[in-house]
Amino acid sequence: MRDLAVCPEEAIIVNKMYDMVIEEGYGSHRLASYLNDKGYKTHTGGKFTSSYVLRILKNPLNRGVISKGGVSSNPIEELRIVTDVKFFKVQEILEQRNGQNEQKRTIALTNRGKALLPGIIYCGHCGCRLATSRGQYKRKGPDGTPYTESRGRYVCYHRSRGLNECDGMSVYDSDRIDRAVINAMGQIFSSITGCPEEEKIQMAYKRAVAEFQTMEKKLISDIEQDTKKLDTLRAEIPKAITGDSLYTQEDLATALQAIKGKIEAAGKELERLRKEEAEKKAISDSIIPAYKQFRSWSIEFFESSLEVKKMIASQLFSRVEVNRNYEITIELNFTYRQFCEDWIGQKPTIVETA
Repeated sequence: MRDLAVCPEEAIIVNKMYDMVIEEGYGSHRLASYLNDKGYKTHTGGKFTSSYVLRILKNPLNRGVISKGGVSSNPIEELRIVTDVKFFKVQEILEQRNGQNEQKRTIALTNRGKALLPGIIYCGHCGCRLATSRGQYKRKGPDGTPYTESRGRYVCYHRSRGLNECDGMSVYDSDRIDRAVINAMGQIFSSITGCPEEEKIQMAYKRAVAEFQTMEKKLISDIEQDTKKLDTLRAEIPKAITGDSLYTQEDLATALQAIKGKIEAAGKELERLRKEEAEKKAISDSIIPAYKQFRSWSIEFFESSLEVKKMIASQLFSRVEVNRNYEITIELNFTYRQFCEDWIGQKPTIVETA
């Protein structure tokens, strides 16, 4: 019998592997090459392979969970190497790259290319995802000497191959688009400097939830009172039939109908309010992680590598569309869109002309 324990030296390497996937978009093949180049060995003394790296990244033991025979323990903090947020973010990236969810993929299959937006850029005319490539263009220098220039491209294969009736362009200059999007990202992150501190954001959402709860209590009270009135009026029905009631049958029917309408309307309003309250609560729970992520991105963005900018873009944006005249429409992911709308005055959709 041997007890499980975290090896501090290996924990540092494993944490770095998760960070490289999240922050720089490393895939399993590239991670294996990195580990081998650094001289690291597997437990059996061999070289790292893509499949070996994937087993490490998917191993729930890294978040302190022991799994065997289909049964899993609760997280054991003494065995934890990575946070749940980091672990599940890597699982999301790996799942998107497995090729089975192509329509929902927002992460590039590989992060080695020089284009900023693989996986999230679409044709604004036909709505199809654009592919990335590089083209060779013949140029002449100032002295007339010919040379070949390599430039990045976003390609609408549906347009170029006549697969649909797309009236956009077949090829777009990726450098031109990427510069415009990076400029828009810089504006977003610059605007966060005027954002309230974390505690103020939490308090604002707590106040909003408290207001919902106050309105909910009032509606419940109104429904209870109207239900009692309804019961009282119903008790008058036999008396109205025999003529012993203060109400005529017509007046009683009108009053009953009005009370029922009030109760029905209040019930619908209560249902709407509770749904809105649940949505507000969900936003409140997610807004602080979004705030912290925004802060982190705003600090590192301007000095970060292209690989890091790619991963930030893939998480910040849900979709980028480009039209024939290089008008670019950028849609923020829901959580960050909500954050921008509420706290830094940023519209959910930004339109830039490259």
